[in-house]
Amino acid sequence: MSLSIFKKNLKARLTAILILVALVPLVAVAIISYLQARRALESAALREVAASTQAAGQDIQTFLSQFESDVLSLSQTPPIQGIIRARANNGLDPETSNTYQTWVEQLNQTFVPMAENKKLYQQIRYLNEAGQEMVRVDFKDGQAIIRSGNNLQDKSLRPYFGETIQLPAGEIYISELNLNRERGKIETPHTPVLRYGTPIHDAEGKRKGIVILNVYAGNFLDRLETGGAAQVNLVSQEGYYLQHPDSNKEFGFDLGKPFNAEVDFTWALSQVRDRDTFTGIDPTTSQVVSLDKIHFDPRRPERYWLLIRTLPSEIVLADINTLGFIVTVLTGTGVAMVVAIALWQVDAITRPVSLLAEASEKIAAGNWNVPLPPASEDEIGQLVNSFDRMVNQIQDMFARLDEQGKQRIRELEAGAEISRNLTTILDLDELLHHVVASIQNAFGYYHVHIYLVNTYTGELVMREGTGEAGLQLKAQGHKLQPGQGIVGRVAGSREGFFAENVEEVPGFFRNPLLPKTRSELAVPLHKGNAVLGVLDMQSDKIGGFSQTDLTLMQSIADQVAVAVENARLFRDARIAAAEAEELSRRLTHETWHDIGDKVEATGYVFTKSGAAPAPTEWLPAMTRAVQQKRLAYYAGTDNASDSDGRGINLAVPLILRGEIIGAIGIERAGSSAQETNGSGDEGRAGWSADELVTIQSVTEQVALALDAARLARNTERAAWRDRMVSESTAEVWSSAEIEAVMKAAVAQLGDKLRASEVVIRLGTEAELTREQAEEISNEQV
Repeated sequence: MSLSIFKKNLKARLTAILILVALVPLVAVAIISYLQARRALESAALREVAASTQAAGQDIQTFLSQFESDVLSLSQTPPIQGIIRARANNGLDPETSNTYQTWVEQLNQTFVPMAENKKLYQQIRYLNEAGQEMVRVDFKDGQAIIRSGNNLQDKSLRPYFGETIQLPAGEIYISELNLNRERGKIETPHTPVLRYGTPIHDAEGKRKGIVILNVYAGNFLDRLETGGAAQVNLVSQEGYYLQHPDSNKEFGFDLGKPFNAEVDFTWALSQVRDRDTFTGIDPTTSQVVSLDKIHFDPRRPERYWLLIRTLPSEIVLADINTLGFIVTVLTGTGVAMVVAIALWQVDAITRPVSLLAEASEKIAAGNWNVPLPPASEDEIGQLVNSFDRMVNQIQDMFARLDEQGKQRIRELEAGAEISRNLTTILDLDELLHHVVASIQNAFGYYHVHIYLVNTYTGELVMREGTGEAGLQLKAQGHKLQPGQGIVGRVAGSREGFFAENVEEVPGFFRNPLLPKTRSELAVPLHKGNAVLGVLDMQSDKIGGFSQTDLTLMQSIADQVAVAVENARLFRDARIAAAEAEELSRRLTHETWHDIGDKVEATGYVFTKSGAAPAPTEWLPAMTRAVQQKRLAYYAGTDNASDSDGRGINLAVPLILRGEIIGAIGIERAGSSAQETNGSGDEGRAGWSADELVTIQSVTEQVALALDAARLARNTERAAWRDRMVSESTAEVWSSAEIEAVMKAAVAQLGDKLRASEVVIRLGTEAELTREQAEEISNEQV
């Protein structure tokens, strides 16, 4: 078309001018609206990515919190203080009369169940104040291994010992995450570990070592692995990779490799210097990068790891691309309408387009509630209506995405809060009640309950539920057979399931106590390949659950399964320990209760003429020793009305596995009661500290030798072994006969302590007390 046509044809000229005037504001509105909507959608999408990253970081922090409570719990176990007291007292604990080795064995039996039950610790150790390993349990290939002898190493030069020993009581040291070293060399295959330590102090507050846990870091690093387009990296504070999709780039600071996040994520790291989180689009790679600092040491917030998630921007910003298509289509439609209007109604274009342009400017400025020109029945009216629909669609899309993002954030925060509280509850009933109540409070479901599998019958037993219906079902012992209903289906398939409308589920049976159920979601509680139970949620709305809810609830159910198993193990461990202790005491009592019927003499006495049987011989201090179950003293006086005129004597009970099997009494002619040291123990001034330690040590050996002698009578093999051992040990072990052991014991004590009389008696606490009472009564008569 030539320019002459516009000069000669007014309609063409007006049409051309009108088209230009109309198109400019229309396109401007479309572009500005699109840019504003793009910014809003991009911000909402980035917030959702940031929320997912922060939830992953919170999951790691929640997982790590259990190790602090474990190390504090182990540091307070009685065997540690028993070892400290025994080491300070020549190998014998003065409070319990246990030997150093007895306490070491008990501490090993505390560490071993912890390692085997949790399977999270590579090593559990107690180091003394010099950094020497005293007790160490390794966990490898599914088995706890007790180390002793030359396998116990000196760790005094390791940084974690020096830092932990200096901490105040109750404080926790957390190491850097690095590769484990044994005897100064990196262990192969590589084992990433995180160490938790706490100092040990004795009763006087002196430093006596540390308890240190080596945590298999793979247990929480594996939690960061994800499928799909997202890539997850965990980076140390210095920028080295702790977790990377390419394992060759990990732990460069230990292995001398140059790989560093400062090089790979230069722009992103520059944005997070002074804040804990950041999410944005990297201009150098066009990827969405989300960073979150994980403060793994609560007592030192300046220490952190950096969680880095990357996603292709085309996936994150998919809604924006859709918006661009919609805007393009709508803009094209508007252009076509403007051309049509310009051709048919030139005179009617100017005013409506001007009004539309004004409205467009206001909308572009962010004022969505702008009245549009009155719609007519012609093309201008269509343009106005189309523009109005476009604005409404953009508004609706923005509001929907914003609400979805907020709802998703609320759900993730609620799930993280529930999981965080699970690690603090060890009572199974309390745990289950907490789970159902927390889920209902957080998500507002109509009903929540938990079924656990009966390991003997395979039935699903309802253990806890919300509301009055939950109480009634629990009181009735409500059960389901495998495969019965939605819960039975989930238990059998081991996969979560949700029904948007339960009436459409084949075989669904409505429980009369839950008449309002319209939709249902159930997820299994996994323990490896086994199913411990099912977590079931019900809504009074059709379509009350989605795939997103299923994913979130399965994550919570996995945490609940771990907590349920921990609670069961804790309960079983306490029951087993109590039963074992009671059985040991009962067997010992039954074994020694009728010892008098099995031996020729239940007592021996040492005098200047030698050792001889004395079944009724008794020293006053022996009564106190039996009654008090510890070393006791008795100082005789010259007052015949107060005592029998004897000199200073002491006695020590023979204790075997917590039961008294006899007593040893020693008398030495010497000072009277007035020569005591004022400590409240009469006659103690007559004995030196070395003598007291010797007596207690020998007494313990005598108790053990007596028990060994008793066992030796039952088998010739045991008698032969004891005779062979006795040739290289003390005189107490020189015979396999109970009478000979007692004779050797009193002879040895009398000879080495220069005692005027030594008495040993066998019998239970009740028998010894009764015989002494009878002897005193006979002497008074």
